[in-house]
Amino acid sequence: MFIFFYEAACAIFLPLPSEAPMFLFPDLSRVTVLAICAAGKGCGAYVVFRSGDRLRESRLFRAVLRALSLEAVWLRLVDWAARFMKSYGFVGFLFVQSTPGMPMRSAVYSASLLGVTPAKFAVGVGIGTIVRNLLVYGGYRGLVGIGRLAS
Repeated sequence: MFIFFYEAACAIFLPLPSEAPMFLFPDLSRVTVLAICAAGKGCGAYVVFRSGDRLRESRLFRAVLRALSLEAVWLRLVDWAARFMKSYGFVGFLFVQSTPGMPMRSAVYSASLLGVTPAKFAVGVGIGTIVRNLLVYGGYRGLVGIGRLAS
């Protein structure tokens, strides 16, 4: 339940890594964590998709970015993601959703401007979340394995 709400919050307003549950819940199977992450992110992103720019322009969102000193970085990433998705369409949306470190909300906001249908949007967010989490978790596991070999 916590994973679902965390992921939804990440999609809506938290500038936190959506990959965190892959590491914070070692007792659950990775498939279970991935499914809950995708569902939570999809639901949260759908709320953002429907609300458009109102949430992004909220005082709370801006205050969190300022408090974490991320406002300038956020604005550059949002601008880049919007340009990229306008150039590459839905494939660009999937790419941005799947890129570790890229704020997924920028893709969500841009998709709402590109006219992506809600069904296509939900599929894109789910696939992107799964790919992104697998890349981060797989990369971590690979580095741990390399570290063990070097010891």
